[in-house]
This record gives sequence, C-alpha cells and structure tokens, in this order.
Amino acid sequence: MNAEVRDYISKCSTCRAYEDKQQKETLISNEVPDRPWFKVGCDLFTIHRIDYLITTNYYSNFFKVDHLTDTKSWTVINVLRAQFARYGISATVISDNGMEIRTPYPQSNLKVEQSVKTTKGLMRLGKELKSYTYLALIGLRNTQSMDSSSAQHLMGRRTQILLPTKATILKSKTQKSVSRQLDAMKDKHITLIVARET
Repeated sequence: MNAEVRDYISKCSTCRAYEDKQQKETLISNEVPDRPWFKVGCDLFTIHRIDYLITTNYYSNFFKVDHLTDTKSWTVINVLRAQFARYGISATVISDNGMEIRTPYPQSNLKVEQSVKTTKGLMRLGKELKSYTYLALIGLRNTQSMDSSSAQHLMGRRTQILLPTKATILKSKTQKSVSRQLDAMKDKHITLIVARET
C-alpha cells in the first residue's frame, strides 16, 4: 500500500506543485522535553487572507491550528488558555514575538516553522482539491514516525480517521485500568442504591 501511495503522489500534479522544496538554511533545533505538552512553540501565520495561531508540542510534534478572528494579544492569549485547559499548562512557551521565551530568529523555532510549512501546504492542497484541511491534519497526526504517531505521543492512542481502523489500536494504554475503575464505581453505586432501598 505504501508503494501505491508513493506512486499515486508522484503522478499527482497538484501534489508535486506543493511538495517540499529543498531547505535553504540550516534550522537550529531545540532540546526535546521528556513529557507531553511540557514545552510548546507558537506562531501566527496568514493564508488565504485568514489568520491562524499554530501551537506545536515539542515532545510529540503534535500541532494545533486555531483560526483567529483577529491577531490582538488578548485573542491569542484566550486561544492559548483554551489549549492549556485541554492539554495542560506548559512550563515553557516559545514564540517569535514574545510569550515566555522570546526567540528573535524564526529558524531557532524549528518545530513551529515546520508545522507552519506543513499546514500551509495542506491548506493550499485542500483549497485546490476542494477537500477539508482538517481531515488531512487528522491523517497526518496518525501517521507513524519511528514507532508511533504524534497523536499517540500526546494522547497515548491513535484517533479515528475516515479509513477503517482496528478498535484495538484506538484504545489507550490506560483504557483497561480505567474500564476496571469505572466498573468498580458502578458496582459500588448499585450496591449503595440497593442498600438504601432495603
């Protein structure tokens, strides 16, 4: 199947038009943290006259793309607050224009710059092919690099995509213990109800 996908892409004129070009300058990488969402980088970008905030998790390479109504600092702060409520508060936030660590050179924020480049490519492709960019993002997040995908690194499981997927690979590592705990709580609750009624 991989060979067929590569063959299809090599013959697709739209894919070829938006494929990565050779990098011009060496990017400076940052140290990789030892746990998810401990360190994130963020940046603003505009494509098709719409502003976005991109936030990249340095541990998993998982990145989040948020549409912005405007680029005022309060709007950006509120979007980041929503992300921290969802994924946890990051110890370090890196930005070209100043969050907690200011980095004046975009090339020093390697993961974010790569995420912006990837997202812009997906958005251009999506517009030309009249398809949804978010479906491409889901596929990308579930694509394995090394032994697992960025979704697995962040959430401990893959996420459902449009392709048929085995239920076993959608389960998290903690799912069995969570199921046991929920069953135990349910049994305890039923026991309490029965005890009250008797």
